[in-house]
Amino acid sequence: MKSLTAAQLKKKLQSMDKENLESLLVSLYQESAAVKEILNIRLQGDAYALEVAEKYKKKLHRVFFPRDIIRTGFSLSEAKGIVREFAQQYGKCSLATADLKLAFAEYALEFTNEFGDIDEPFYNALAAMYADVIDIAIDDDSICEKLSPRLCACLDDIQCGWGLEEELRDHYARIADTEDY
Repeated sequence: MKSLTAAQLKKKLQSMDKENLESLLVSLYQESAAVKEILNIRLQGDAYALEVAEKYKKKLHRVFFPRDIIRTGFSLSEAKGIVREFAQQYGKCSLATADLKLAFAEYALEFTNEFGDIDEPFYNALAAMYADVIDIAIDDDSICEKLSPRLCACLDDIQCGWGLEEELRDHYARIADTEDY
């Protein structure tokens, strides 16, 4: 048997009484982690997503700064994967997504300051995350206001070459007067 189309599902749901609909939603919530996350996002919004983002930031920090970096090493793809996973699930909560992407850029800058110059793919990923945050901030003044101090602090924290400083300053200039930094 084929899955219901959206129209068919809507018709079935409309035929159910309130009690059965509530029962269906509660059982789906209890049985499916994905449904649970979707409902929490829809019902609690940015506050919930920001709380979850804190957990993802801890995961991201562990990738950049594991207890034994010599043994475990650093994986750029793993770090990007953490951000991608979060953005796929919570992308509609732009503040939380921007917060996590900015944490990636901050950790990457801290990483390169601690361990020295890395490579071009590393700096491209850092700049791309920073640019994504700028894009989100441009679209939402409250996000811009909340994240602007951290965005500016990144500019002060650059201690490497590869043209990274110029690139991040060019991105930041899209939301700030270039004379301010």
